[in-house]
Amino acid sequence: MIYCLLSIIGCFFALLPVRVVAVIARGAGWLVFRFGGSRSRVALSNLHHAFPEKSEEWRRKIALESCRRMVEMGFFVLASPHLSVKRLRRMFSAHESLIGGPVRIDAPGVPEVLLTPHFSMMESLTMMRVICAGLRQDVEAGIFYRPFGSAGVERWVKKSRERFGFKLLSRRAGFAQASALLRANQRVDVLFDQHTATAGTLCLFFGRLALTTELPGLLAARHRAGVGVCYTERTGFWRGVIRYAPLFPPPQPGQPPLDHAQVTIAANQWLEKELRSNDSQCADWLWLHRRWKVSAEAGKRFQIPPTPRDIVAQNLEELGLPAIPRRERFWIWLPRDLPGALASVPLLQALRASRADAELTLIMPEAFTPLFEGLKIAEHLVAPPPCAAQREAFFRRLRTRYPDTCVLLDTSPHAAREARLTGAPQRFGIRTAGNGGRNLTHAWTPPDGTDLDRLRRSRLWELWWKDAHGLAVAPDFRPFRLRGVPSSRRETRPIVGLAADAGHARPNHRWPDEHWRSLVRIMVLEHGVTVRVHGPPCAWARFAPLSRELPENSLENRTRKPDSAGVADTTASLAECACLAGRPSGGLPHLANLLGIPVVVLYGTENPFPDAPTFAAPVAILQPKDCPSPGAIPVSGIEPRAVATACSVFLG
Repeated sequence: MIYCLLSIIGCFFALLPVRVVAVIARGAGWLVFRFGGSRSRVALSNLHHAFPEKSEEWRRKIALESCRRMVEMGFFVLASPHLSVKRLRRMFSAHESLIGGPVRIDAPGVPEVLLTPHFSMMESLTMMRVICAGLRQDVEAGIFYRPFGSAGVERWVKKSRERFGFKLLSRRAGFAQASALLRANQRVDVLFDQHTATAGTLCLFFGRLALTTELPGLLAARHRAGVGVCYTERTGFWRGVIRYAPLFPPPQPGQPPLDHAQVTIAANQWLEKELRSNDSQCADWLWLHRRWKVSAEAGKRFQIPPTPRDIVAQNLEELGLPAIPRRERFWIWLPRDLPGALASVPLLQALRASRADAELTLIMPEAFTPLFEGLKIAEHLVAPPPCAAQREAFFRRLRTRYPDTCVLLDTSPHAAREARLTGAPQRFGIRTAGNGGRNLTHAWTPPDGTDLDRLRRSRLWELWWKDAHGLAVAPDFRPFRLRGVPSSRRETRPIVGLAADAGHARPNHRWPDEHWRSLVRIMVLEHGVTVRVHGPPCAWARFAPLSRELPENSLENRTRKPDSAGVADTTASLAECACLAGRPSGGLPHLANLLGIPVVVLYGTENPFPDAPTFAAPVAILQPKDCPSPGAIPVSGIEPRAVATACSVFLG
């Protein structure tokens, strides 16, 4: 039934005037581009990754033309069995490179592996015998193809493509036939630019990792065959010129066989150069398929799988590159609080190590950007507008930057909605009570028995990334030494920093002003240190009266606004401190912990475990007795003398 249907449709297109078929193909291609959904986005994303220097208008033009040529190819595949030899010879011609160049495609006495890229008129290669009059008629060729599940389609494909004497070789069982042909000094043709799922080898194509078939290189190495590219250059609708480009001649007696890596790298470089040569050739390639689908499944997204014959190192040496270019776009929504943003740093480092091709873009409040610029753990920092009404339009505009994967450490439903607006095909997050995962493609739920009340956020994220996305590198919790922020602690008079908050609205969450002043007196008068006050400008009011009763220069005001400049100044100031004490609100203890500075953190009835400082630097957590159980004493129950004692341990 299917065989008859394909034959009828093909006959219909063969009988129509070519101009009519061309009009239908252009219209159908426009519909694919306009309403193709994920397919058209794949084409635009591929082009944006390959040609970031081009304009969006140019990429849309190429993608539209590629869709039209895909439809043109489909119509030609259906119609070609019903086209006469005379008509085929009018439509296609043979370039002199086939038999008139320095190397003939049908040179006798030598085997050759032919490589074919996925251009629109590649089906015409099966008709080479009748198109190229000077081709040796005793030359045989086998063409690898992927078998179809439908018996009717399989029968139709084999009959149409074997019409002029070339043999189809199944990718499942055709390797013995291919070896027999090469041993008989014949030709074997392989479509080399397809994603190979798990059976290929990793190499670079347009600077991105691609899983490429190594079959041509293995066949050439095993049978001491030459290698060349055979393709059809499209010159018009259902018109083209068949060309041949030799890559490697067969090795002479006494010479070693070709290296399979050398063949794979050369084929990709040839195709990349050809696609860059002109717009028509670029549009003729099928940009709609997922060529760069390396570890695309969610369960392995955060790792690069090893391959049996990895040629990345050799590929990098050929291209003169020191490392794999970071072209796989991961966008990370950081928590909007500073402690959460800092807790993500070890995970981001681990992702960069586990996925060596990851290009990280961090979505964060603008105040955090100077700090993360100093950390140097991301290629791009994006600070959305703070106004919720403006954020939707902002993220819609980012669709033309084509992120590949969005990862949401911000668990709010607003972040999930923003990630969806970017058009990213993968959006990962944690399912929470307020965010059920409606805007996520993969929502992770912590395993049963996970004690979330005693698990730090960074450890929860590590569990999530390893369990759900295959993170292969353990996070490194060692502190940072920020570039441009040297540590210059005074040896004669140590500096103790205070992280003073603005004064919480609820009394149970506020350390009393008198406690702050008592702590300053103890540290200055008994321990002989300089006290440096950090926090918002309004926090200085509780310390100003002490300036008149303490020795000169023993109390410093380093309070700053929590904007980008303020965070940068505070970071530089904290780097000079011997230790820091204060409440966790505002994130200053976490920032000091990032720098490796010992901290004393004052908690009340809140649970200290999820938001405790992340990095492996000295930390002392103080709480009133019986906290954080219900009905416990509020944070005011922590005595200044206890805080001073904890600080003195770090000073000693």
